[in-house]
Amino acid sequence: MDTLEKYREQMNCIDQEMARLFLQRMKLSIQIGDYKKQKRLPIFQKEREDIVLEKVKQIASTTEEKKYMEDFFLYLMKLSKEVQK
Repeated sequence: MDTLEKYREQMNCIDQEMARLFLQRMKLSIQIGDYKKQKRLPIFQKEREDIVLEKVKQIASTTEEKKYMEDFFLYLMKLSKEVQK
């Protein structure tokens, strides 16, 4: 197995784990949406999104990584809000 194949194998493992975690997150989003409906809470809560973004950007080392992290999580939260409706 050459180096590229090794990298791709590692990437495949990460992709599988991310897919599993994504589905788990979406199931929780549905439960959160049900709770918000019962309590008559708004789907969009800017303060919560700001907190999530700050926490995940702390994991990144560079400005570029912080931007990628923000873009990724903004999209995740967009999908979460869609399933909460």
